[in-house]
Amino acid sequence: MKPYFIFILLVFTLASCAKEEEEAPDMGFNYVPLEQGMFHSYKVETIIWDDNNQTVDTSFYQLKMLVDTSFIDNMGRKSYRWKRYLKTDTTD
Repeated sequence: MKPYFIFILLVFTLASCAKEEEEAPDMGFNYVPLEQGMFHSYKVETIIWDDNNQTVDTSFYQLKMLVDTSFIDNMGRKSYRWKRYLKTDTTD
């Protein structure tokens, strides 16, 4: 009985050591379709709490993110250069 047990244990041990190839997970980098000249505008409110004076400072501004140019990075992937614009006053 003991030689069968050792044989079965050896077979299961060797069978469990097989390497499995796994695909790289999709990291979701294609969630925004990017093109040169594409932009997004945001209205932003920043709230800063000052612990020393126990006051709240609130500021409002507009943020524009513009896709400027594309280039190939060091790993051979297509990357994009972004330009960022801030507008703090209310006039156009």
